[in-house]
Amino acid sequence: MGNKTTLDQWQEYRAKFTIEKLFPEYGPLEKLDRPDLQGNGIGIEIVTAYSEVYNRAENSYTNYRLAQVRRDAAIATHDEAICILAERSMEASAKYVEYRDSKYVKDKCSGEVSSRALYEEGARFLDVSGNKIRVGFYRGDYFTSQLPLVLDAVGKKCEKLNNAHSGYHSFPCFGLFVESALLIHDCEELNKVCCNVHEIICKYPRKFDFVFLAGYRIPHYIVHYNLHTSKAEYKEFQESLYYNELSQLSHINDIKEEQPNDNQ
Repeated sequence: MGNKTTLDQWQEYRAKFTIEKLFPEYGPLEKLDRPDLQGNGIGIEIVTAYSEVYNRAENSYTNYRLAQVRRDAAIATHDEAICILAERSMEASAKYVEYRDSKYVKDKCSGEVSSRALYEEGARFLDVSGNKIRVGFYRGDYFTSQLPLVLDAVGKKCEKLNNAHSGYHSFPCFGLFVESALLIHDCEELNKVCCNVHEIICKYPRKFDFVFLAGYRIPHYIVHYNLHTSKAEYKEFQESLYYNELSQLSHINDIKEEQPNDNQ
């Protein structure tokens, strides 16, 4: 399956887990390659549509959370050695998680500039003193700014699917799972993104039959869009639906953490 980072593998397991939890008719799925998820005559390819800086911070965040799970388990079993190692890993990842754009914006309600107000991108913030993680406040337009990243990712996957040398296995039904920071606020935005995705996919002879659009920010959501019926289904869910349970899986805990370096 090639050289995949901690973040790559985490995102694939998270996509599998989310689909099986919220759309069990597609499961069970097996994590393989070309496409990434396979089962029941269905192949699902996974793609993320984030900026480079976002991916770097998210990778550190994932490492931090996995180490946190190991630390908590070690505390419960009074394993001091594992607890120390896990806390060191948490400390190593923490400094890479907090990030923000250099520009600040005024709060719409107070009119004051907030130190946590983000101009363009979302962020993860670590409250290390309380050993808790919280999501930074969002400011700016997370539909207009993120939609081009989503559409670009969809187009590239369509090109790959139609490349004779890409090595995709044949399935009666093909799906695409797109994870992004896109925030969908209303039916008008939902219709716009689905229409744009539909238009891109239909340009190619070999097509994806359905698309999942997932956002693991706040609110956590997933959209299921069927290209044959042109119907979309939107579901919101809580982070606890997948994170705690998913973090406990042995194949996630066995993933080797990658510490980011300052040259990235």
